Amino acid sequence: EESIKSICTLLKPKGKIILSYSITPRVGKTERYFEDVDANLLQALFEKYGCKKIATRENKDGLVGRDIIWLTEAYIYNKF
Repeated sequence: EESIKSICTLLKPKGKIILSYSITPRVGKTERYFEDVDANLLQALFEKYGCKKIATRENKDGLVGRDIIWLTEAYIYNKF
C-alpha cells in the first residue's frame, strides 16, 4: 500500500501510470521471483489514493514457448 501511495503522490494532476504484471500462476521453481497480484485490491488501493483505472488489456507473452498472460493497466491521477 505504501508503494502505491508514493506513486500516486508523485503524479501531477492527470498524470498517468502504466503497469504490467503476470496473471498466469507459476508452477515449479524459477530463477525469477513472482508474486501473485490481486487485481481488485490493486485497483482499490490506486482509487484510495486518487487514481482511476482508464484501461486494461490482456496480452500473451511475446516469447515463443511461454504460455504466460500479462495484464497491462493504466491509471490516471485525478485528485486536484
